[in-house]
Amino acid sequence: MMFEEDKCGCGKPVRYTTVCGKGACNKYNRCLTYEEQSELIEKLVPKVRSYEFVLQKIVTVNAMDYEYKTWAKEILDIYKEK
Repeated sequence: MMFEEDKCGCGKPVRYTTVCGKGACNKYNRCLTYEEQSELIEKLVPKVRSYEFVLQKIVTVNAMDYEYKTWAKEILDIYKEK
């Protein structure tokens, strides 16, 4: 099956077939479209900000204190589930 006129998600011409049978410009994986990239970034930014907040709290507070270690672990566990 050739994809001569097809385009990869990035817009480049298809040169390879991926394991799932879709065409891609590289031999490893199909690139995300700009819309897919935008959606993924919007989804991940709040999580990154939450992690940054928690890590900053741990750095700011004495992390050797059991209460703060427990608190930080609970927060990290909540965001791992989402």
